Amino acid sequence: MELHHQLPSIQKQGVTVLVITPDPPGRIQSYWETHQFTFWAIPDPRGTLLNRLGQETSWWKLGRMPGLILLNALGTEVYTHHGRTMRDLPDFRQALAALPD
Repeated sequence: MELHHQLPSIQKQGVTVLVITPDPPGRIQSYWETHQFTFWAIPDPRGTLLNRLGQETSWWKLGRMPGLILLNALGTEVYTHHGRTMRDLPDFRQALAALPD
């Protein structure tokens, strides 16, 4: 299931969602407004931050692979998912289970 469908249950756990995307700011703003997303997006068109976080690029598989890094309130990484294909999306229920109560 996609992130925006899971968002209410994610936010109930006190999690703030930040999406880092290789798209430029104008494209993000238009897409977010069209889909009425209520979570944050950080543009990273040069991929500097995405590379530092270990997100892989595969041009023959349509670009950036899906990834999820979940941090607790102290900023400690508690869950990581690096997709191998564009369809290899993280399981948000499993990710949320990694958070302390």
